[in-house]
Amino acid sequence: MFYVSSSPWNLYRFLDALFARNDVPRGPMFLRDLGLTEDGVGASHGSHKGAAIDAILAANPDLPAYLMGDSGQKDAAVYLDAVRRHPGRIRGVALREPAPGTGDNDAAAFAAIAAEGVPCYHAPDFDGALDHWGLS
Repeated sequence: MFYVSSSPWNLYRFLDALFARNDVPRGPMFLRDLGLTEDGVGASHGSHKGAAIDAILAANPDLPAYLMGDSGQKDAAVYLDAVRRHPGRIRGVALREPAPGTGDNDAAAFAAIAAEGVPCYHAPDFDGALDHWGLS
């Protein structure tokens, strides 16, 4: 398990404690640096997540990848770009819709991910993702 988040590094201890309290499997966290850049403060959500996904896949060339995130946070577009940059490496995508309607703008990206041959699961929670990916 690798965790890629746009949360800044100063939340690491909080996230680590939250994961431990909820029995989330431990794994490396790729959090965002907040600093001044030409584009403002810190890397953008998409560029941070995309670069972290690229680094994880490069360091683990034989590891199958399943990407999980939230709709409404541009994760669908980030994951579509990753699917296209790494053909055959991404085995499934799951996007949680934390509030009704938050995934409305992601419908085209969901369809495009599926058109690339990658099963894309979208629901209010992740409960059916393994079945959708044929892993249960």
